[in-house]
Amino acid sequence: MDVRWHPEPITTTVGTTATQLWRANADRLEVVFMNLSAYVMYLFTDASVSSSKGFFLGASGGSVVLSAEDDGELVGMPWWAVATTSGTIFSAEIEGI
Repeated sequence: MDVRWHPEPITTTVGTTATQLWRANADRLEVVFMNLSAYVMYLFTDASVSSSKGFFLGASGGSVVLSAEDDGELVGMPWWAVATTSGTIFSAEIEGI
């Protein structure tokens, strides 16, 4: 199978309300998130993401890597983030082509 990176990894400003990072993509094989801010963030598959509903992403480099091999369909879901205080998150995806 051939693969490709998303045309460009992205950095997104995430605030205290839910921000969509990636839309659903059934061709996604892997997605990487890294918190570049000094504040905690949370990731989830819809806009209901919160401190009590989501994957914890620690400050200053906390990261999450999801792969189709290990995490199944979860990797292709849409991804949203929320932060305790506004900050920046880096993300990139790999797609099968």
